[in-house]
Amino acid sequence: MTSIGSSAFANCNSLTSVTIDIEEPLSIKEETFSNRRKATLYVPYGCKAAYEAANYWKEFKEIVEMPASDDKITLSSVGKGTYCSTADLDFTGITGLKAYIASGYDYDSGSVLLTRVYKVPAGTGLMLMGEAGTYEVPHMETNYTYVNMLKGVTATQTLEQTSDGYTNYILMNGADGVLFYKVKAEGGSIAANRAYLQIPTRSANASKLDFILDDETATGISNHQREAAASDGRCYNLNGQRVSAPKKGLYIVNGKKVVVK
Repeated sequence: MTSIGSSAFANCNSLTSVTIDIEEPLSIKEETFSNRRKATLYVPYGCKAAYEAANYWKEFKEIVEMPASDDKITLSSVGKGTYCSTADLDFTGITGLKAYIASGYDYDSGSVLLTRVYKVPAGTGLMLMGEAGTYEVPHMETNYTYVNMLKGVTATQTLEQTSDGYTNYILMNGADGVLFYKVKAEGGSIAANRAYLQIPTRSANASKLDFILDDETATGISNHQREAAASDGRCYNLNGQRVSAPKKGLYIVNGKKVVVK
């Protein structure tokens, strides 16, 4: 729709509600909705303020913002990021983008175990990996719950280096690549709809943390180890240890699972 006639709904005295899917209010006349002061206006998510400021639209009895049907998530060219939504999300049918929680931490290697998830409760801190672009992830209702070391925020938040027995890390594209870097001693901040990592302080002795992907392609192998294996054919067991002479079992070679019989 690009326009509404000046008297399109004039004298519609039984009109009780109008639902519109246009984010930017169209220009209307006084008689377009002559019964507007007795009707409710339903507008797209995030657009209530625009309609409250628009001529004649603002005169509806009530303006109600409709809930969003999905989250539009943008992944930058580095292909990694964190995210947190105020809604339950469903990644089941999404291609090109994977969502992970931080389900564990390996003190010896300084690596965080990332486990792939599909049905995600609101407020869950996520690590996202995939191809650069914008994805529409649908909302859903879920009763899932996770033990997760990623803490999601829905408003900009100031972080201390340590708090309540935990050390805080933020995902950054730093000198050593995209890793979790310890928050500076003077503190830092994290933007809304992002997530930070909390590691028990007694175990968090590293200034930066790599991550291990626990999914169908790289179980137990850290990000750096996987990239190295893909480049020179090095072989690792599922504990992330390099193996020079693999025996029978499951290994990772060139970033893929290989069974040695």
